[in-house]
Amino acid sequence: MTITSLTQQDILNKRSEQDAWDIVLLHHEDCQACGEMAALLESIQDNYPTITFSTLDITSADVPLFAPPVIPSILALHNGNRIWEALGTFPDSVKLEKTIQDWLVHKVNFDHISGGTSIHEFS
Repeated sequence: MTITSLTQQDILNKRSEQDAWDIVLLHHEDCQACGEMAALLESIQDNYPTITFSTLDITSADVPLFAPPVIPSILALHNGNRIWEALGTFPDSVKLEKTIQDWLVHKVNFDHISGGTSIHEFS
């Protein structure tokens, strides 16, 4: 299944939704690692039917204020509010899926989150 593309405004509009779970990949069309992350997310998205997986294209003219300074990055949002983010790429989906599973049952381990938002063990 293909991941849909969003705009910054689409993400902001999610703040009015109830019980909306989103994983957003921040990417750029010329970023090879971003394409690899998109493929990884596409491979696991069917495992999480309650989560909407999407992408947000980052350009030098349109950098979102809520975005981390690294692409690819993954933002996890609940009702449009950023809960956690993961920076960079992964060799496989194991740590990412564990974090998603914990997040869905409100058990994100904030001891593994740097600065309150970034999961630093991802590389």
